[in-house]
Amino acid sequence: MVRFPGVVLCVIVAVLAPSLVSAQLQQTQRYEKEFKYSEGVFSIIPLGEDGILLIRDRDKFDGGKKIWEAIHLDTDLKEKKTISLAMEPRNRLIGYEKSPGQVLLLYRQGDTEKNNIELVEVNLSGDEHPRHVVKPELAMSFTHFTRVGNSAILGGYVNKEPRKIFKR
Repeated sequence: MVRFPGVVLCVIVAVLAPSLVSAQLQQTQRYEKEFKYSEGVFSIIPLGEDGILLIRDRDKFDGGKKIWEAIHLDTDLKEKKTISLAMEPRNRLIGYEKSPGQVLLLYRQGDTEKNNIELVEVNLSGDEHPRHVVKPELAMSFTHFTRVGNSAILGGYVNKEPRKIFKR
C-alpha cells in the first residue's frame, strides 16, 4: 500500500488557502478629477503623513502669467486645499523638496541652462506662498536639490561654458 500524506496535505492546503487569505477586495478610497486634454497632466508629490500634492499647469492665463494648480489630498484621498499659483509662462517644474506642512517647488524658465530659477514655498496650512528668484551666473544643469533649514541647496554640473583655447 502506497501512502501519500504529503501530497494529500498539499492538495488540501491549495484548495483551502485562497479562501483563507485576506486581501483588499474593494477599493477603500478614490480621487477623480476631470480635466481637458489641453491641460497638463498631474505631477504627484508624496508628502508622507501630510498626504499627496497633485500639481499641474493649466491652460489658463491671468495677467500674462500661467496658472498652476496644486491640489492637496490627505491620506484618505480627500481634497483639503486647492492652491493656484501664477507663474511666468515659460516656467516648468524641475524639482521639489518636502518638509512637514510645506513643499518647496523649483521652477526654471525655459530650457536654457542659464535662465532664472524660481523657488516657491507652498504652505499646506496657510495662504501665503513666498517666492525666491535665483539668477545663476553660470549655465548649470541641476541634478540635486534639497532643503536645509531655511536654505535651499542646488547642485549639478557646469556645462557649455566658453573656454579659452590657446594657439601657438
